[in-house]
Amino acid sequence: MEIEHDDDDENLISENEQDLLTVSMMKLHSAQDAFKIEVQKLKNVGKDDHNNSADHSIETGSKQNRDLKTELDELMKQKIEVEVQHVAISKAIEHWNVEYEVMVEEQKKVLLEQVEMMKKLEDAEEKAMELKMQAEKLQVTCEEILEKEQVWEARNMVWIFCVKLMLLFVLLVFFFFFGV
Repeated sequence: MEIEHDDDDENLISENEQDLLTVSMMKLHSAQDAFKIEVQKLKNVGKDDHNNSADHSIETGSKQNRDLKTELDELMKQKIEVEVQHVAISKAIEHWNVEYEVMVEEQKKVLLEQVEMMKKLEDAEEKAMELKMQAEKLQVTCEEILEKEQVWEARNMVWIFCVKLMLLFVLLVFFFFFGV
């Protein structure tokens, strides 16, 4: 069998598509021929055979209807099962997403708490260093005060000694000149 087509169609249809089209056309013609033969056979069969054939066709059609209904029921059952699985998987994924978001939020909270604790620790370390420096300054100041106090005590002792010495000298001069 030949298929006619113009140059534009040749450009659009590849060789594989042409082969498939040719095979399909051949099968269609074969089916038409077989159909014509079956129709001819049915015409040749008498009325009795026609009635028996009709009953047989009804039974065959009824059986085919039952088979199709059974197959349709099975397909519907499979469809429902797939839809139920889809809903279950969707719910599970939604639940996991919610749990994941909650976990991420909790991790963020923990991280923020750790950052805050680190800042507090750094502040405490800075305060400890300041207190240590202040303690060292206070110790130096105390040592300076003690040194100054010792100097003042020494000066005081010298001053008292000088005053006593002068009083003694005055008494000596007084006794020496006035002679008691």
